[in-house]
Amino acid sequence: MVLDEASGYTAAVDEITYKMLAYLTTPLPADCPSAIRYDMAKYDSELVDKTYQDILAQHKAGKLYTNVPFDPDRPMTHCMMTSVSPLSTLEGVTCPVVLCDTHNTEHAKEICAAAKEKGLHLTVLMTEEGDFPCDRLLVEENLYSRYKTAAPTVGVRFSYDVKAPKILDRVTALADEGITLIDAYPTNPDDRAAGEQTTLIKELGKVAKELFLRIKEGRAVEFLPFAWQCRNAKHAEAVFCHERCLTCSHRMHCGGRALSYADCEIKRACADAQILLELTAEK
Repeated sequence: MVLDEASGYTAAVDEITYKMLAYLTTPLPADCPSAIRYDMAKYDSELVDKTYQDILAQHKAGKLYTNVPFDPDRPMTHCMMTSVSPLSTLEGVTCPVVLCDTHNTEHAKEICAAAKEKGLHLTVLMTEEGDFPCDRLLVEENLYSRYKTAAPTVGVRFSYDVKAPKILDRVTALADEGITLIDAYPTNPDDRAAGEQTTLIKELGKVAKELFLRIKEGRAVEFLPFAWQCRNAKHAEAVFCHERCLTCSHRMHCGGRALSYADCEIKRACADAQILLELTAEK
């Protein structure tokens, strides 16, 4: 299945179309890019051309890869905060709060206390050790045993090499230990140039299949590649994004942070994969 969130276009597609859609980013040229031909090498060349032209036609018709300008008045689905965010950020907030780092531990604790006092659902991605009262806590793998009772839900964060991502094995091993909340982040994001994310997307595709099987078996695991910077998170204050963000269809996968173009591509691809996984699971 393919879903364009902005246009609402949804359709069942064949295997080659599904795979090609994962590797394409706008602007789409008139002819199939050579990099896509390389990724689709196992398919007949004429079929690759026809598939690309079909996708291009849907794009020109406003059904795929639609561009929707950012709406500054769109309500937040998550309130993104760091350990230096002012407590005033919480004024008027009713959505879940995500504390993305705890480097300033004392202020991070104040943020947690203020959020809990307001009755807000709080998730903390811990980067410095400390006592952070929250609903969900994500810690480094070597700290899990120490913090596994620190919150109602405690998950594990792990890092990977973008050039040789071994994410599936790590996710499977952690899930088999009974950990149901997992986050993955790159240690060397700048080593991957725009358009060279094929290996990572393929690896995440394998992870999605594994997670879907676990859902069917009643062993659901929540996997959060790139943590919470997706699904309509509103831009933070004093953050200015590149004009390419206009293609983000309001979702603001980067959380309003400055990113390399490659990271922007990956976050959007992962968010789309997560949406499709949820739709498939519902069916």
